[in-house]
Parts: sequence; structure tokens; C-alpha cells
Amino acid sequence: MRSSIKTELAGFAKGKIINYKPWTDSEVSITVKAEIGPYVAGQFTKLALPDENSNWLRRVYSFVNSPNHSLGVNFMEFLIIDVPEGSLSPKLAQLHPGDSIYVGDKPSGFMTLDEIPETATNLWLLSTGTAIGLFLSILAEKKPT
Repeated sequence: MRSSIKTELAGFAKGKIINYKPWTDSEVSITVKAEIGPYVAGQFTKLALPDENSNWLRRVYSFVNSPNHSLGVNFMEFLIIDVPEGSLSPKLAQLHPGDSIYVGDKPSGFMTLDEIPETATNLWLLSTGTAIGLFLSILAEKKPT
């Protein structure tokens, strides 16, 4: 007998997809509106959806946007690569505006501007896959004046 889908997940905020942008056949961006704790450019959080057996599928994704972008901190963009044999990414790639998603409410990670030594004169940003998201977040961040 199939159990009903759980509606709450500890440590996560329920959000809504507000934008979906396909980049390639297997890469999309989703923009989510959710109320989570504060974050800084370069950090990440978890995204979660229930599977067909009411178990939660969770995976870490970097914020693509700076928290200081024009829509505000409650609007977050994530880059998704649809891995056909993956458990979560195919479900994320099929979401549409208005669909629900769960977002980790306590972002983390130390790949932030505060961690770059003040003496650094060159910064090389190398990544694979969705890790480019955190660099886009950092590059979009405005340095305080």
C-alpha cells in the first residue's frame, strides 16, 4: 500500500517554482521563492522532493544568484543538470512554475568572498557541472563601498 506524501520536512522551507529556463536538453535553471535563513554569494543549500514512496530525495545545489539581486533574498536560482539515472535531478528538471519544492532553510558553505585573502590579486574560478552556479553568485555580488 502506498503511503501519502509527507507535507513537512524538518530543516526545509516549502517553496514555489516561479521560473523555469531550459539551457540545453539536459540543463535548466529554476527560480524558487521560499523563506529561508540568510545566505551569502558562494553558498549552497539542499533541494528536496518526495519520491513515489513518500521518501525524501535531497541534494545540495549552489545558489546561482547573489542574495542582493533585484528580486530579493527570497528568490533563489539553481542550475540543474538532468542526470537520467539520478533520483532527484530528473524530477527537478520536470518542475514548472507553480510547483512546490523544499529548500534547506540553513544555507552553508565557505566558498565566499570573505574567505579570499585580501592579498589575492588573481582569482581563478574553475568548476564542472552545476558548481559554476556558486561562481556566478560571487561574480554577481556587489562589493560593499
